[in-house]
Amino acid sequence: MSDLKRGLRALQAEERLVLGAAYVVSGYVLVHESGEAFMIKQLRRRAYRPRELLGLRRVRLYEARPSCFTFLANNGVPARILAR
Repeated sequence: MSDLKRGLRALQAEERLVLGAAYVVSGYVLVHESGEAFMIKQLRRRAYRPRELLGLRRVRLYEARPSCFTFLANNGVPARILAR
């Protein structure tokens, strides 16, 4: 499990303790503080806002994964690592 995913899971565990029975266990990694899954519109807003503030080029969310793989492959990450 990646460090990011581990960190997000730990944060969710803390939020679950605080909210108790009010916390919704959705099974998703990226969720609201209450455990509810984000709607795609909310995810887009959260992803695009920092990009605009930083003046980065526009990349749609569904393009981010293949773009990341291309970047990693072009910078020497072995294919066996990318496949995992």
